[in-house]
Amino acid sequence: TIPSSSSSSSLSSSSPSLSSSLSSSSTSTLSSRFSVPVIDMGTQQQTGTLDVSSYVFQAPIRTDILHRMVLWQLAKRRQGTHKAKTRSEVSGTTRKPFPQKGTGQARAGTLRAPQFKGGGAVFPPTPRSHATDLPKKVRAFALRVALSTKLQQGRLHIVEQAALSDHKTKTLVNTIPEAWGSLLIIGGGDTANSVDNNLRLASSNLHTVDVLPSDGINVYDILRRDTLVLSKEVVDNLEARFVRLGLGDVQPVRKAWSGLAGSKTTAETKEESTT
Repeated sequence: TIPSSSSSSSLSSSSPSLSSSLSSSSTSTLSSRFSVPVIDMGTQQQTGTLDVSSYVFQAPIRTDILHRMVLWQLAKRRQGTHKAKTRSEVSGTTRKPFPQKGTGQARAGTLRAPQFKGGGAVFPPTPRSHATDLPKKVRAFALRVALSTKLQQGRLHIVEQAALSDHKTKTLVNTIPEAWGSLLIIGGGDTANSVDNNLRLASSNLHTVDVLPSDGINVYDILRRDTLVLSKEVVDNLEARFVRLGLGDVQPVRKAWSGLAGSKTTAETKEESTT
């Protein structure tokens, strides 16, 4: 489930700050690894183990970061094509409806004013982008938190290969255990064409199963499904992505204000550097 704003705010007040979380995770680089079981997608039997990065799959659980990321994704995907007409845009006559004086009514200059039926709207919605800014490091941190949360809950499974023997939906239904619930399967490489074609066709008729390529993994789809299934190839691609982004060893975030309690001012820092 996606955390609400009220719950996330209460949890975030007692949780460490973002800068401390990023700085603490900097000590756990991609070189620190641990073993997780690898299963066969058809039989759900363990076929071996895989060493995965502690930096990616053992991040601190931060529901407030997940909440920020979900809001960012939902706002960014909005079309923003809402539109209503103002008094200058609605169709209608420009004639003055009645004389200025002598009728006993309030003066009016046009029937397209907002107080009249069929008139324009006051401050109506206009086409605009709802997208907001979210730092790259926060987005990468949110993805690590989502993966770590699923693994901690026992809802993340790594399979040898995300593929089916045929394209029938019945085959996929019989393959998925009922206990897994709704499912997000990440398989293949960085493009949609790299996903197994049989798996893609079989899942297209199931509203509780999503199939995405490695490049399409995102926090919102991970949280909206009960179980996450990754292929061994996807795990390697995820770890390589953090290295490619230069986020394999995240440095502590610099404090925005030098005058905060317990922080050194610019003058103190310069004095130390000269000494």
